[in-house]
Amino acid sequence: MAVINPFAIEAELDRIVVSYRTEHAKIATRAAELTGVGKDTQFQKATEPLAASLEAVEATLETYREALGNVEAYERGLVFPPAKAVYDTATELAVSRVIARPGMDEASGKWTLAQCTDNLTPFLETPAATLIVAELEARHLIDATMITALLAMQPRYKAACTFKKRLEAGLNNVLSPLVESIKRRTEFLNWGDLRDMPYGQIALETIHDKATISDKGEIKAAPVTAASTKQEG
Repeated sequence: MAVINPFAIEAELDRIVVSYRTEHAKIATRAAELTGVGKDTQFQKATEPLAASLEAVEATLETYREALGNVEAYERGLVFPPAKAVYDTATELAVSRVIARPGMDEASGKWTLAQCTDNLTPFLETPAATLIVAELEARHLIDATMITALLAMQPRYKAACTFKKRLEAGLNNVLSPLVESIKRRTEFLNWGDLRDMPYGQIALETIHDKATISDKGEIKAAPVTAASTKQEG
């Protein structure tokens, strides 16, 4: 399982930028000895490892983008865990009791959102909830919009989806633009002036807190370290 740390990606991109500038400075000290072509040739040779590192970052960003696309499905799986083909008698009885309860909306013949919420809430985060939803959907008593509304009421699900949007903002406004800016600078002279690069102008910490995300879409807060913990008393 791949685990992506966006702040580690940012740090790697910062390292790549600094390294490019360092190689530029080295060649600049011999500028009088070299032609323009000579400078470019030596610069490209010196920065081949950096170009490879940038390709690796691009691959990680693609995995990151895919992971963000899995967040809702991962969080839904926690609220409605996979149900086994064969389940225990207690679960079967619980499902049967819920399905048999009256109270459908008279106009539509379907369950109301309130009824769906009241009946499903005691079973959320258990396979029974998944089985109940499957049966209700098969009977056309609820639809996908009702489950979406129910999910939106769950604090963890709501928080994860909100934080996902911040992560996407960081990816789209910090990490990806920085990669593209570096890729455009293929020549020696391009590294003499960085005014049009996002480097140093905005940082991920201005957009979201530190966290990691697995390729399955599981978001985890960054661990608290001794350096970040205040002593009380």
